[in-house]
Amino acid sequence: MNGSILIISGEASGELHGAELVKAIRKLSPNTRFFGVGGERMRQAGVELLYDVDHLEVVGVWEALHSLGYHRRLLKGLISFVETHSLSAIVLIDYPYFNLHFAKKVRHLRIPIIYYISPQVWAWYPSRIKKIARLVDKMLVILPFEEALYRQQGLKAEFVGHPLLEEVEAELDRSSFCQKYNLDKEAEIVSLLPGSRQREIKYLLPPMLQSIPLLQRARKLNFVISLAERVHRRLVERIARPYLPQITLVEKDTYNLIKNSDLMVVTSGTATLEAAILGTPMVVVYKLTFPGYLLAKLLVKVRYISLVNILAGREVVTELLQFKVTAKNIANEVLRLLLNPTVKEGVKKELLRVKEKLGTQGASDRAARAVLQFI
Repeated sequence: MNGSILIISGEASGELHGAELVKAIRKLSPNTRFFGVGGERMRQAGVELLYDVDHLEVVGVWEALHSLGYHRRLLKGLISFVETHSLSAIVLIDYPYFNLHFAKKVRHLRIPIIYYISPQVWAWYPSRIKKIARLVDKMLVILPFEEALYRQQGLKAEFVGHPLLEEVEAELDRSSFCQKYNLDKEAEIVSLLPGSRQREIKYLLPPMLQSIPLLQRARKLNFVISLAERVHRRLVERIARPYLPQITLVEKDTYNLIKNSDLMVVTSGTATLEAAILGTPMVVVYKLTFPGYLLAKLLVKVRYISLVNILAGREVVTELLQFKVTAKNIANEVLRLLLNPTVKEGVKKELLRVKEKLGTQGASDRAARAVLQFI
């Protein structure tokens, strides 16, 4: 089977899933050619990158407004590419602010458009579902409740399962992990995951770090910071400098860290589902710019921000948002779990139930077969 596919991802997590999708398609259709917007993972998977994903990552409506100039240039360039190349299909991955606008601009060309990893319409602008139904030929969703939302509007939708189930793997046991990073085997491990975006790190890493002295007064602990991909190590080291003798930095080993952590303090996002898959209790934090926060208060339609709680339908893990993101609150929540083993075990059981809702392994293969139906 021959064909050319344009695939667009604007964020690190989507780029990971996009790379796995490309690999799965190439197994079924080795001669398929890929162009796209993504990062190093997609490049290594065989995508000829037209634009690099590093320039695209923004969070929230307010932040998106500040990126309009770059996005206009990107939009113009991609439209020109689509108009001058023979494409078999277009695959859009999450990133709705840009992808939906792009879909509207190229819809008249009658190239099949498949959306993989749905915009979170159930949280922001539910009315977008009707718009998406007009722009997209098929929606491939990774959360079980999303399928019915789109089908109700007449859009072909398929729940393929969550790709993280096949991507999240940890090899090291507790003893090996502690030995690798010279950690105290007798002390519990508290990991800090401040996110992958510079803005998240600047807002959330300081209160995470400021909680360390409060926690040390109550308990002997190992503190480990996970460096997300594309995060500048120097930025983290600069913010963490006063605490560096007390903490360990782990790079490109996130899954082993999550698996062997007794507790995580984590920025809301994909990492919360990774923790659920590996069964690690967590405290979720998140903070926007003040204008972004005010807009979110007006627009967000869900009770919880973390996908773990959204899937559970109740607060399984504590969420500390905006003004509640303080060192004292973080320390109190961490100690509440560490000092109460029964409560902690209850959280782990709830996380297992959340994991079961994500479906079964093989999401990339199922998504690949759905895409190839259009070629």
